Amino acid sequence: MDADTSLTTDLTLLASDPKLWLILTFYFLPTLLAAWNKSAALPLCFWVNLLAGWTLIGWIAAALLSLAPSKNDMAYRNRVRQAKDDFYLREAEKSLSTPPAP
Repeated sequence: MDADTSLTTDLTLLASDPKLWLILTFYFLPTLLAAWNKSAALPLCFWVNLLAGWTLIGWIAAALLSLAPSKNDMAYRNRVRQAKDDFYLREAEKSLSTPPAP
């Protein structure tokens, strides 16, 4: 048995190990939830989960990111639209209430 065959056999056994898949599923659970919910923060959630998920704080941060609203969520779009309208309204009020400098 040469080294290539041994490595292939080891990788095949590793890929078929149910414990490994259970651990990976739990590790990437925040990313999977973000994908399932079509979260607006899916890419950020994935990278936080991948790079910092091994720490408890990183995993919790990714889990919180996975709760971000969906891009297609009507309430989310309405909140964004309302925030933009409020911003423009405040800016217009500022420009109208401030007298021009002589």
